[in-house]
Amino acid sequence: MKLLFVSQYYSPEPFLLSEITEELVRRGHEVTVLTGLPNYPSGVIPKEYKDKSRRRETIGGVDIIRAPIIPRGKNKVQLLANYFSFMFSANRVGKTITKDFDLVISYELTPIFQVSPAVKIAKRMGKKILMYNLDLAPMAGSGVIGKLPGFATYYKRFSKWAMNACDLVAVTSPSFIEYNHRVNRVPLSKMVYLPQHASDLMLGQNMEAVDNGIVDFMFAGNIAGGTGLDTIVEAVSMLKAEENFRIHMVGDGSYLETLKAKIETQGLKDYFIFHGRHPMKEMPDFYRMADALLITLRPGQITIPAKLQNYMTTGKPIFGAMDGSGDIPAYADTTGDGFATRIVIGEDGYPTCEYMDAEGNITFGDYDLVPVLERFIQEHPDFSYHGARAVLGVTGYEGVFGYRTNPNYKPAMGEDAFQKEVEQAKAVAQCLRDHGWILASHSYGHPAYGNIGADRVQRDSDKWENTVQPVIGDCDVILYPNGSDVAGTEQYTFDNAKFNTLYQHGYRYFFNVDGSVYWNQLGDNYYRGGRRNLDGYRMYYNPGMLDDLFDVAEIFDAARPTPVPPI
Repeated sequence: MKLLFVSQYYSPEPFLLSEITEELVRRGHEVTVLTGLPNYPSGVIPKEYKDKSRRRETIGGVDIIRAPIIPRGKNKVQLLANYFSFMFSANRVGKTITKDFDLVISYELTPIFQVSPAVKIAKRMGKKILMYNLDLAPMAGSGVIGKLPGFATYYKRFSKWAMNACDLVAVTSPSFIEYNHRVNRVPLSKMVYLPQHASDLMLGQNMEAVDNGIVDFMFAGNIAGGTGLDTIVEAVSMLKAEENFRIHMVGDGSYLETLKAKIETQGLKDYFIFHGRHPMKEMPDFYRMADALLITLRPGQITIPAKLQNYMTTGKPIFGAMDGSGDIPAYADTTGDGFATRIVIGEDGYPTCEYMDAEGNITFGDYDLVPVLERFIQEHPDFSYHGARAVLGVTGYEGVFGYRTNPNYKPAMGEDAFQKEVEQAKAVAQCLRDHGWILASHSYGHPAYGNIGADRVQRDSDKWENTVQPVIGDCDVILYPNGSDVAGTEQYTFDNAKFNTLYQHGYRYFFNVDGSVYWNQLGDNYYRGGRRNLDGYRMYYNPGMLDDLFDVAEIFDAARPTPVPPI
């Protein structure tokens, strides 16, 4: 086949496209690349590319056509000029391309403007166009373009146009499918999941690190603002009493000097080693040196960075700072671990549980708290005051009641299967309410609200409201995750940003975890109470706190391994 790739970035810039194109040449295809003059991530065009002698060249059997471009520079104004310059320049150069291609492929990175020349060339030639979707537009790039008056709307419209102008969109993260369908209105039938690959240079390498007496952490990649790199600095600041570790930063980018200044200001210079940018052929040596690898994502990012695949080839621990982001819920598969798989509605109309044993056989019965309590109340109706049951706290990062209602599952499940899960979860929620259960929020991602900022409480509450509330209905009760309250024993006031956020989300009843027999606080517009954790930890370490309820000695299983792990 005769293939034309269009991308703003290409070798010697550090992207995997060159490996793809050169492999296609080895397999007998004719490959041409329309790209820009290299300047990523340094923001400077190398001197060997500043004259016109290398506007057309052949590397690894790939014919390369380079369009003039304004380099990225070190500030947002020049970066914006860089974004637009490739689109305009490549559109102009694209008109001079006369070779008849079988397929046009847009290797889509930020900015999505680079899709424009690919679309125009494909339409002029009457050919199909495939987009390989590596960045999430309009989210990616909006930090630069979206802040300019009038440009945010333009960028959103452009993103929608570019996505839908392509005949097929191959995405690198499963969550892109749901996002592109919802935001860019791309039909589900036009999208497929095609993950990125690890560099060939990383395969078959001996990555065993030499023990030098300290722990060597390494971050490799673009050192850019808004990518969570400050998290590494904050972590080092907290751990600086531990002197036996170093952070190796391998890469370059527009945020490099700012990051160095922050490290210097906080007196952490001795913990960081900056190695600069290195070609991919030298990277195995750096990976070999490391004991563990670092990856950071900006808040809300659902992109899987290409470096992750390279990291995984090393077989070394990966520490991720992801702020609840990413594609995969943390505890999605507990099959075979002795837990009920989901709550279902029994033949008698009461809630019960589905359970799968180690052989994969499915049975239904009293396999968790809800049906156990239901059965007990049916046998002892005087136990329940006016038919009341319990308050169930519901999180959302995996789904609800064992059903995969988190939208992140939709791409893998398909629209119909996903909607079936949602409808089943809604029916279970109504069944629980009908039988006297109170449904409450236990947060979306289970962070300790008392230990995080108001902005994160806002984000977590928004996620719960958008993904859980539509399934289980309105809630005015919140059971604080980890029992972590947003204030001390003083009264809540609206000056407390966290309380104000939760109040605006409709909560009026707030419950922390407290060691007292009882604790409550009645405000003018809320009620706050303490709850006791009746678990193995409390029974082992604080049995006296439960004396008013039962004798722990009669309850605690002597066969249980002790000591109970401390929190």
